[in-house]
Amino acid sequence: MTWRIAGTLLGGFGFMGRTAYPTVAHPARYPARMSADRPIPVTIAFARHGKTHPGSATGRDRDRLLMPRGERQAKYLGEVFATLDAPPTIIIASPVTRARQTAELIQQGLEVPLQFDEALASGAAASVVLEVALEACHADPANVRPLIVGHNPTLEHLLALLTLGPGGDYAAMRHVRTGEAFVLHIPDVANPFSNAEVVGEIRGEE
Repeated sequence: MTWRIAGTLLGGFGFMGRTAYPTVAHPARYPARMSADRPIPVTIAFARHGKTHPGSATGRDRDRLLMPRGERQAKYLGEVFATLDAPPTIIIASPVTRARQTAELIQQGLEVPLQFDEALASGAAASVVLEVALEACHADPANVRPLIVGHNPTLEHLLALLTLGPGGDYAAMRHVRTGEAFVLHIPDVANPFSNAEVVGEIRGEE
């Protein structure tokens, strides 16, 4: 299956010798397409979960908890986001424990609605994460600024796709560290690939 943004086909893109951006498995999640005679800009933020314990009591990866350092990182993100002139207006997070905890701690400082979406769980395709973000913007792209809390390598792939494009020099891809967030401005939602600009980068120093 494939999906479209204003008539632009998004399929699988090659990434470092493998398919990093598989086609979206649930195109029905995006019921209406943003299209207009003029460009529609959006602002989207992405945050990777905080530093996490290497194991969990259950033995499951998705049950791993934040370390104290990760909790501090998440609280710091919430505090900084709250000081921005145009802060995120909604948080959408992976329900995996480390991302859920990160999002909840960010929300304490940001005080905006928080939603969880299984589509953002670890291992998600970058194209799916982008779809979730754009779906959040759809109703009011001028005033809705989602913050997506998720995982690597998905967030690194998405950052590269939006800033470098599917044919970019991925050897220069930026690393997204634990507890790090990026704010991106996309000038036209109909053509997001390679056109996004990183306008903010947040990570507390230990």
